[in-house]
Amino acid sequence: MDCPAAPGLIMREHIGGKLKIRELALTAALITSLTAAGLACATPVLAASVCTEPVGFEKYCSNDGWKTYYPVRVGLLLVGSQSPQIDGAPVVGNTLHPVPFPRYQFQLWDSDTNTLLEPEAVNVTITYQWRADSVDIPGAVDDHFTLTAAEQGKKITLGVHASVPASTVDSYDGASQAGTVVLPAGSPIPVAPVPTGLGTFGTPTVGGTLFVTDSTNFDLNNGTHLSWLRDGMPVDSPISHGTGYVTTVEDIGKHLSLQVLTYKPGYNHGTAVSPATAPVDVRPGLSIRDVPPGTQFSNEIVWMYEAGISTGWSDYTYRPLEPVHRDAMAAFMYRLMAKPSYTSSKTFIDVSAGTQFYNEITWAGSVGVSTGYADQSYQPLGTVNRDAMAAFMYRLAGSPAYAAPAVSHFKDVQPGTKFYKEINWMYDSGLSTGYTDGTYQSLQPVNRDAMAAFMYRFHTVFHG
Repeated sequence: MDCPAAPGLIMREHIGGKLKIRELALTAALITSLTAAGLACATPVLAASVCTEPVGFEKYCSNDGWKTYYPVRVGLLLVGSQSPQIDGAPVVGNTLHPVPFPRYQFQLWDSDTNTLLEPEAVNVTITYQWRADSVDIPGAVDDHFTLTAAEQGKKITLGVHASVPASTVDSYDGASQAGTVVLPAGSPIPVAPVPTGLGTFGTPTVGGTLFVTDSTNFDLNNGTHLSWLRDGMPVDSPISHGTGYVTTVEDIGKHLSLQVLTYKPGYNHGTAVSPATAPVDVRPGLSIRDVPPGTQFSNEIVWMYEAGISTGWSDYTYRPLEPVHRDAMAAFMYRLMAKPSYTSSKTFIDVSAGTQFYNEITWAGSVGVSTGYADQSYQPLGTVNRDAMAAFMYRLAGSPAYAAPAVSHFKDVQPGTKFYKEINWMYDSGLSTGYTDGTYQSLQPVNRDAMAAFMYRFHTVFHG
């Protein structure tokens, strides 16, 4: 079968939302495939554009009766929102960098529907090539390049290639525009001007928004790159590159600030950083992140913090469902009593000066709040069961005169049960009503959320 010579393929591409046309050579494989499909030598009877069925991301079309063919992209294209730019003055010895690409630098363009897809779906690999007078500099393929005497007097450009690995998505290629020639070493290196009076406002609490203020225009007609910093380090988050920032639990206890980098062709970038905020809190005066509103006993836990009875952990958690340990119990009680002075008269064989909460445990033994165990140990890391908790609270109240009832308030606490009097005193004092099934569950460990409730009730009854 004889076919007319094909002058080439006309490639139509959408680049940045604009249609770009370029001619490609028609490959033998394509001619063969089109011939096999009965298309390559079809009679030119159709003036309107006709196309093959899409294969992968392409279909082939003709509007001259298949005398010429052009592939049309029907899938996804990777497009760039702007050309690459160079950060750095062209001076021998100075190091150049690409200006950081904006978050929306690369997007996927669906050329079948003419729509841009969400950029979060783009996982782009970027490679670089530095050039002098449009010629590739051997080995200059990193994201930085230090100018040498070999580049003096030449114009430097940067080529950027972006692609999506393991994908049929088209790649993006762009190059920066050449600037002035590279100057000798020792020439002045100008720095791009930066905003003055940079500051932030807003309450640094989780879920709150911080904004930036400045006394000059951010644009400066040069371009800027904004990054919120957490304790001086850039926040790795899609929401961290704008003039507003919504704080998260990862920010708790950290100081936030905004860094502004400014860029101007032929200049090194300028840097301005706003003053740091106060440490981010769950709410003003409270630094716990695992007790959101609505958590059982959340009000009592908040009170524990605000009253200084609990400081929680260094990671800003309270861990409400963990059992209370005996050392922490001593600390809670000591703080609840406003850290009273005392004369040490009781020691425990397993508590030394280096033991955590040594002072609080010694206080508990010295004032009779705790008697410890028969072997003279305190067992600071042991858990506090609900019966022992009742004994602690009863002694903390000063062991008031109280006649235990003949019939227990709790169906699982009978006369003869250890701490029978103290447990029933908890009920009559309004500190505990037990469980809905009428039990007290003496041997169950006390969790930290319930301990906050017991502490709060004790404070209300005896100190309120």
